[in-house]
Amino acid sequence: MADSLDAYVSAWAEHTKLRGADADSKLQAVLAMMAEDIEYTDTPSGHTFKGHDAVGHAFKHAISEVLDLTVKPIVWYTDGKRFTIEYETTIKSEGKELVAPTVAVGTIGPDGKITSHSDYYDRRALGL
Repeated sequence: MADSLDAYVSAWAEHTKLRGADADSKLQAVLAMMAEDIEYTDTPSGHTFKGHDAVGHAFKHAISEVLDLTVKPIVWYTDGKRFTIEYETTIKSEGKELVAPTVAVGTIGPDGKITSHSDYYDRRALGL
């Protein structure tokens, strides 16, 4: 399970780069690691998205709203059923770089796919 979490963390870091010719392949790479009925929650905003279509739309919308968004994974852990990822979320806007420590927690199904993912961060630190 640790190998599949490593792959998920790598795809998660790439999903913020949904621009250009390979945007769809990056989105599909992260969605492929999620169960069809994935539940993604952006906890600070209070929004939850269920299923590949809703999560994919949410990711595309978020990236279109924030022109320069990156996530930098720092450390992650899984026991095979649950995971935790610590990373930095960075938004560059109007010549400023805003950084927020972020934690993601979630669950992993028996097939190794992510069944839930919830992000926790300080929206104010990102100017949101």
